[in-house]
Amino acid sequence: MDTAELLEELRRLPMQQSVVTQVLGVLDDPSKSAADVAQSLQVDPSLCVRVLHLANSPYFGLSGKVGSVERAVVALGNSVIRSLAVSTAAGLFAERSDNIPAGFWQHSVSTAAAASLVAQLTRIPAGDALCAGLLHDLGSALLFRHLPEEATEVWDRPVDEIIEAERAAFAHDHAELGALALEAWKLPPSVVAAVRDHHVPVDVAEGRLTKCVIAAEALANEIAGEHGPRLAEPAPDPAAALAAIGLPETDVAALLERIGEDADGLGGMLAA
Repeated sequence: MDTAELLEELRRLPMQQSVVTQVLGVLDDPSKSAADVAQSLQVDPSLCVRVLHLANSPYFGLSGKVGSVERAVVALGNSVIRSLAVSTAAGLFAERSDNIPAGFWQHSVSTAAAASLVAQLTRIPAGDALCAGLLHDLGSALLFRHLPEEATEVWDRPVDEIIEAERAAFAHDHAELGALALEAWKLPPSVVAAVRDHHVPVDVAEGRLTKCVIAAEALANEIAGEHGPRLAEPAPDPAAALAAIGLPETDVAALLERIGEDADGLGGMLAA
């Protein structure tokens, strides 16, 4: 499979799911209302449950107050609904799956929880942070689904060689591939940029959301430690990443403890 074929396969993936096709079609139509979006979601009960659980989570400040899918759609916003839809199509919501790399789920959830917490401290929109954190390694999942042997061989290299090895093998690294797919699926430009640039050095990264995701992954890697996911990735020191986003005096140990607790809760909500 050459690069053009691979990119086309990655962009097409969600369309294999009829429910996702319907949801994305409604989201793409400016004449459709929240009620229309809710109706399209109700074809898939598991997706409805995720939407309701997330809308009632502390991340959106409405714990226990959202009882309908339509109200949940309003509370979360189209970007979060779109992210949940494409994540469902990509098969990301599973702790163990033959279609995603080992450790992918826990790393993604930890990064999403960390991004949401950093966002609260820096007044970045909660929905954008959650989306970007959850989807930041989407490219890895898509590569693993389409080229598992080649991807695994690349990820077995030392951590500091992985990004360049991906570019040599696939013409793009996993961050770039994920961003290309998300751009095709019409995620907000800020989320696409954050996914694309989450391995850019934090001191030169552009955009507060991008820096938020870089800091979040650094924190998630710190939590994982020696028992982290097999697809370990390079990340800066958490304190340096937090300083770059304007949080130089943050108690990293306390933050890590809270992120660990939040990740467990978020994982439970999304794995419904």
